[in-house]
Amino acid sequence: PPAAELSMDLPSPFCSFVKYSSAPDRTQQLFWAVLLLLGACGGVLLSVRRSKSGRLVRCRTGRGAWLLLLAMLPLASPVSPSQNAYLVSGDVPTWPFAEGDHWQRRDNISTHKQLNAGRRRPHCPISMDLLLSTFITNKRSRGNRYSRLQVFRHALRSYFDLPINGFYLFIQLDEEFSSQRQNLENELTSSLGSRLQHLEFTRILTQARWKWLMSSIGSDKHSGRLVFFLQNDDHVFIDVDTSLLCQGLMLLHSEPSKFKTLYMSHWPEALRLTGKVSPPQRIGGFVRTNLTMVDAVQVFNLGFLHHIFVELEWPQGLQVRRIDRLIMQRAVWGTFAQSLLRTADSENSLQAFFVPLRELCRKFDGYMHIGIPFAKVPQLEINHTVPVRSADSLKQVMLAAEKLQNDPWSRGNNFSVPAEWVSVMLDLYGVPRTTSMDL
Repeated sequence: PPAAELSMDLPSPFCSFVKYSSAPDRTQQLFWAVLLLLGACGGVLLSVRRSKSGRLVRCRTGRGAWLLLLAMLPLASPVSPSQNAYLVSGDVPTWPFAEGDHWQRRDNISTHKQLNAGRRRPHCPISMDLLLSTFITNKRSRGNRYSRLQVFRHALRSYFDLPINGFYLFIQLDEEFSSQRQNLENELTSSLGSRLQHLEFTRILTQARWKWLMSSIGSDKHSGRLVFFLQNDDHVFIDVDTSLLCQGLMLLHSEPSKFKTLYMSHWPEALRLTGKVSPPQRIGGFVRTNLTMVDAVQVFNLGFLHHIFVELEWPQGLQVRRIDRLIMQRAVWGTFAQSLLRTADSENSLQAFFVPLRELCRKFDGYMHIGIPFAKVPQLEINHTVPVRSADSLKQVMLAAEKLQNDPWSRGNNFSVPAEWVSVMLDLYGVPRTTSMDL
């Protein structure tokens, strides 16, 4: 990627050890003091610069610094190979965030045992930000099994363990929840710490406000930055761990397309959609295709969001609660689909579109609204977040959209999920395959 997209300069070994060494005891402190004095006399030059994003340090060393480094090596705490293999091997990291700062921030996250019991979060070399703009209300056309604020909190907590650097939250609460505002603010502040970059109890509806936000986060300068963009309140992260998500973020980071997304939810529908517009290609645990889809439940590259919110001209006075229908590719939505942005390209595929072969997120109330029965994709419960994962149940969920014909994505779509994808899915879950792989 271009140099402007990188959040880490080439670190000197001294800088790496400073960031990852543990606190010394009193003897070590004295020894360190002597070494620092010797280093100063030897002409050590250490300068620190923080980038515009606030997440970068650069270390420069003079000739005396290398003598200082050699003397300090026996005292430095070893770096965990699982966390910093590239520092041990000497490879240069090229990820779009300052890794040391990422781990320091995550240490402050409180554990939510109910949601994450038994879930081990592996190290992820790529991170993203989360941008959410939503409205929480019990006034819905469908009945509520739980308070919607309770559902929202459940979904939001499921993101706390994801590789997210910064949370940018715009949450409008209906009047019935006004008394809970302070409690919600306290929970987010204590749970997220410095990762809570912005919190407003309102949502963004107009292009003017989106332009303001894009400008504040430098969308014109950091097009490769990855952003999990949500305008729903109820898509819960349910995967067994974050390993596959990390692979997806690495794929997005290395994807050369100008615009790219990873679809995080509506798993069975999205898998089948991958074959509707262009021939899909399996890459490891993901499927890649080309189409246009701006649903607000995806990981976008920031350049794509900048295109939607800044570069495209919205009609005067347009307000949208969700951006899903701003750009509607006719090959996806049907020949009569009308984009809200009439000047947007609705014919050609704008983005590289990735879908996982393991379910990352699920809508809390399932997908009955598009014709997928609860018997195939069960609803979630507040106190039970681990779905049954036998080979039969996993195949049932993965293929739940195969027979759909009445929703826009499936109408005119003759694509079927290949048996190979089902086999890969079962391998990703570590579930033995059944004797028959008939679909």
